Amino acid sequence: MLKNISIKTRVYFFIPLILGMLAVLILALWFSLEKLKDRQNEDFGRYLEAQVKEKLKVSTEAKSKTLALALSSLEPSEQERLIHAATDAIRYEEDGSGYFFFLKEPRPSPTLSPKAAIIRIGRA
Repeated sequence: MLKNISIKTRVYFFIPLILGMLAVLILALWFSLEKLKDRQNEDFGRYLEAQVKEKLKVSTEAKSKTLALALSSLEPSEQERLIHAATDAIRYEEDGSGYFFFLKEPRPSPTLSPKAAIIRIGRA
């Protein structure tokens, strides 16, 4: 079958075919790289989020332990007053809706209702 077609016609047929296959290969590579880049960005975002969470946890625990140590010798009513004074202005989240709350016990008893263990739930 190909014996009846001249070499010139064969070359004119195969060159666009090869260029088309090369274009498809390049497009497939480009799309694969874009997906890889997106996946890396998502993974890096999750990594940064985990790091920020860990730093927030450490700083919160450090603040709570420092406050507990500093307030351990005071009366409970004076402790509550100083805790309010130290934390009333602290807000997080973009809209300022985040706040800290404090428990009278480090870990509430399972028989105690959650409301009974809370000294303060942030003020608006």
